[in-house]
Amino acid sequence: IGSTHDGISALLSEAAQASTAGEWEQANSRFQQAKQQWQQLRPWTAAITDHGPMEEIDRFFSQTEVYLQMEYLADFRVGCQALAVLTQAIGEAQDFTWWSLL
Repeated sequence: IGSTHDGISALLSEAAQASTAGEWEQANSRFQQAKQQWQQLRPWTAAITDHGPMEEIDRFFSQTEVYLQMEYLADFRVGCQALAVLTQAIGEAQDFTWWSLL
């Protein structure tokens, strides 16, 4: 599951970069892909993760989508970057490692 969250995080970083370059179509595409992947993965994540961080991610997706629609560059970029960090962190928390079994 962690690697899937890495993909979501990468898409969000790409969305932030595209918006910085003024490429709103690409920013929208990457953001929507990330949101769709998050929604598909959400039930699996909810089964093994605290719901607090998940609700924060949901809230950021909602806010950032408004920033995208309004073309608020700075707010959209910050929202995407925050989401990238949060989704990567939640993925890392779910990764199975040998030391997590101890």
